[in-house]
Amino acid sequence: MYEYVAKYTALCNEADAVLPANTEIFAKYNDYLSLIWNAEQQINSFAVGMTIASQTIEKADSESDPGRYVRRLLQALQIARLGYRVTLSTAAYDYKRSNGENYEQLKEIKREYDRLKADDAYLIAEINKYKEEL
Repeated sequence: MYEYVAKYTALCNEADAVLPANTEIFAKYNDYLSLIWNAEQQINSFAVGMTIASQTIEKADSESDPGRYVRRLLQALQIARLGYRVTLSTAAYDYKRSNGENYEQLKEIKREYDRLKADDAYLIAEINKYKEEL
């Protein structure tokens, strides 16, 4: 997916145009991107960058400025390459709560994470529910 976006971006840049793209590749990988966000108890920059890239390309018809379009895709590629990860405990932390409340919240989130990881059918159902809410 990354290579596809990189090649497509280069072609748009060379043509100085917003070129048509095959967005079917994104449908194939969207579930994987959702899983990457959560799989290793981490959110990471690859999933963020590729999500931004796929959303940008899917909305290409509404973009009239090729330069801005290419810059947005290049930014998405840069984000994807950062390698930045946020641990589950960091993502779950709420500065408004006490340490004890944060600890209890993290335990609850960890239980749900383990449940999602152990049951593929439950995971798929939760991903689909999340997609419907978007």
